[in-house]
Amino acid sequence: MDPIVERKRKDGSVSYRAQIVIKSKGRIVHQESSSFDRRTTAKAWLTRREKELKAPGALDAARRKTGTVGDVISDCLKARENDIGRTKCQVLRKIKSEFLISDIPCDELRSVDITDFARRLSADRTASTVQNYLSHLSAVLSIAGTAWDYDIDHHVVGDGITAARHLSLVGKSNSRIHRPTLDELDRLLGFFIEAHQRDPRSLPIHRLVAGVWESLFNALSQYPDFDYVLIDATICKAHADASGHKGGLKLTQSGAPKVV
Repeated sequence: MDPIVERKRKDGSVSYRAQIVIKSKGRIVHQESSSFDRRTTAKAWLTRREKELKAPGALDAARRKTGTVGDVISDCLKARENDIGRTKCQVLRKIKSEFLISDIPCDELRSVDITDFARRLSADRTASTVQNYLSHLSAVLSIAGTAWDYDIDHHVVGDGITAARHLSLVGKSNSRIHRPTLDELDRLLGFFIEAHQRDPRSLPIHRLVAGVWESLFNALSQYPDFDYVLIDATICKAHADASGHKGGLKLTQSGAPKVV
């Protein structure tokens, strides 16, 4: 079979398509083609390209898929459109549409590109949000080579995240130590009551919460004599100097029945 095929275009002109097909054990392992206006040009490209593919490692490199970080994100969203989380999907779409890192070819991606991406994110986002962005991007790029055969070094992302961590660009979310006040609890229960009144089919959260507290008090009232198991804080451990006369603090048992 002639590797150069002559074809007529719609305007009547002629083009020459040179194609390369490489087989191994009866199976096609690589093929590529290119079109030219002259046969001599097509033949020259064919000779040069075949020579390049015979070099060590050239065939493996040619077989690997080329594309940008944005292309990898698109392939991931397409492959997992039914099972990917809404937040992750939103983050990946935002990276693809709003950040320059999505235009970088996979084989040219460097660790500094990941660190620069983290710097841009940290300009108007918290360290925990930057961490989430990098985590979602890392999950996609880490499988780009094995899942879609992209030519990418999977160590690049990890090294970039490590640098961002040392620069304090990423971090965990701030610990939440706020305890609701009684007024906030009242408003919260009021919200649940109103919601249930609007839709009686909804779950009566206010009744469930009340039931939990009632069960807790009932359970503790069965065991009144545990040392310093307190509900109403009427019994407090005093300092040794203020514990009264010799013999220490005298505690009066509650009137609930004693459990044997």
